Formats: sequence, structure tokens, C-alpha cells
Amino acid sequence: MIEQRIKSSLKNGETLEILRIVPPEQELAPELNRLFGHKPATIRRVLQERLSGLYASESADFFFLGLLDGKAAGHLWYGYGRKQPKPLANFGEVYTAPEHRGKGVCEALLNEFEAHFRSSPSPASFCTCGEEHVQKLYARHGFRTVIPEAKF
Repeated sequence: MIEQRIKSSLKNGETLEILRIVPPEQELAPELNRLFGHKPATIRRVLQERLSGLYASESADFFFLGLLDGKAAGHLWYGYGRKQPKPLANFGEVYTAPEHRGKGVCEALLNEFEAHFRSSPSPASFCTCGEEHVQKLYARHGFRTVIPEAKF
């Protein structure tokens, strides 16, 4: 289900439409699945299961889908457990389609994730990432590397 539509201006002047999606979602699943295509099969399967609402009773999941001219340009997922009073959130699987890299799609998705996260019951969010360029991107948004020498 599309919970919210947000417009965001990118660095090049294009307008990115960001859809905040709460599972289950079937209509936009093909666009998201196309973006999941490069991921390992296990991650792809879990994202698809989350998108279908399979874990909805246990986990509050949110997908942020960025659209340029109606086509998927990037996505971000985050979620947290429903049964804890102050659940830790996890975010990740941030991705920009190759033809849209360098435009600020990830920055726009991270901004919307942060805004939504601030209104969540979660006191903190984490992401496991070993790629230095991604760690730098997240650092610009206030995240810090906990174990700098860790390799994932």
C-alpha cells in the first residue's frame, strides 16, 4: 500500500517522486523486484517476502521507492520489530539504478527515511555495510561506523 507520495528535487533539477510503501504491496512489486535483481538470491527472497507482507505481524517494514518519469530509479528499505516497546531499526538495501547514479537519488531516499524514522518508536537504527563509499554517504546523514576495520 502506498502510504505517502513525496516530491524531491535532485541535483540536476529533475523531480524524484518518492513513494513510501507499507507491505503488502503487489502493484509496485514488479518495479521493486527489478531493482532487487542484482542482489544475492537470499536477500532478494527476504525483500520479496517483506514486500508481500509475510512478516507484517512481527515487523513494521517500509520501502521507499524513487521514481523518475514513472520508472523506478532507486529504493531503500527499513524496518523494526512490532513487539518491543523501543525496537532497534535496521535499514539498508539502498540502491540507485545505474542510469540514475550521481543525481542524488540515494540522498533523497535517505532524507525521507530519516524523516520517517524520527517519528518511529525506534531509539536507534543500524545498517551493516563494509563498503567505504557507502559508509561515507551514511556519515553525511549522521551515522557512524562502529567497527571501522570490519569487513562484510
